[in-house]
Amino acid sequence: MKVICATTAWIAVLSAGFAVILFLHVPEIHGSSRGVTAWTEAAPPPSPPAAVGTAGEAAAVKWQEPAAPPAKAITTGVRVIVIDPGHGGIDAGASTTGALEKDIALAIARKLRTILQNRLGATVLLTRDSDVALTSEARTAVANNNRADLFISLHVGYSANKAELGSSVYVIQDNFAASILPATEKTPRLFQPWYLGYRTNRESSVNAASILSKELSKSLPGWSFPVRTGPVGVLASTIMPAVLIEIGNLNNPASAQALLDDTFQSKFGATVADAIERFAPPRQESK
Repeated sequence: MKVICATTAWIAVLSAGFAVILFLHVPEIHGSSRGVTAWTEAAPPPSPPAAVGTAGEAAAVKWQEPAAPPAKAITTGVRVIVIDPGHGGIDAGASTTGALEKDIALAIARKLRTILQNRLGATVLLTRDSDVALTSEARTAVANNNRADLFISLHVGYSANKAELGSSVYVIQDNFAASILPATEKTPRLFQPWYLGYRTNRESSVNAASILSKELSKSLPGWSFPVRTGPVGVLASTIMPAVLIEIGNLNNPASAQALLDDTFQSKFGATVADAIERFAPPRQESK
């Protein structure tokens, strides 16, 4: 606690026609005491709970102060968006010659962040902005701690059938339970209050997925993004509309080439921005 007080005082006393000036030294007060009124600096608000895990998780889960949108920007009703680049660290995800899913997902997520910030004036956060491994709960925590209005997890598909494009927009299945997750995803639930939080906004998640599916399928010729449901662990504890977009098939040479192309990545990002504008119509510019 910091206490601000006076350390010296000049007191003028009139006595028997003489003016006497007294100089008093008042010791500094280093704590509060009865009868002393002092200004104290307010303690900062408590930090949200941090995930237990790797250093990368702790950095990602930490609450981030949302930056203010650009002045006079016309923003949508979605003010805070969290983009989750799938995999990371020792978890490379799908791979093909010269390309890893974790790297492609991060590159697309960065482009999407820039597009959403510029077009929508939204605060856009990434669950990871470097090559680190995170649990599903740690990724969810970034969105929940920052009170996001929308959560989008980005992944790249892979199919043994090279003819498949593999794209989909996923929402979590309605009867999700941790017991049905693959063994590799059965990690301790770090945030009990958020467990199964998806149920509150599942209808909005389905709506967002439907809009994303239509916009992406229309904007990217030859590509199809059907809406699917499944036991998607990273969506289980979200407390806002949340979807997972799986893009392409790394085992398809044409698809892999497109995924690595800057023009395609930018087109994908612009189309997602279009879909978000449909999902949450623009608010009128304040004057």
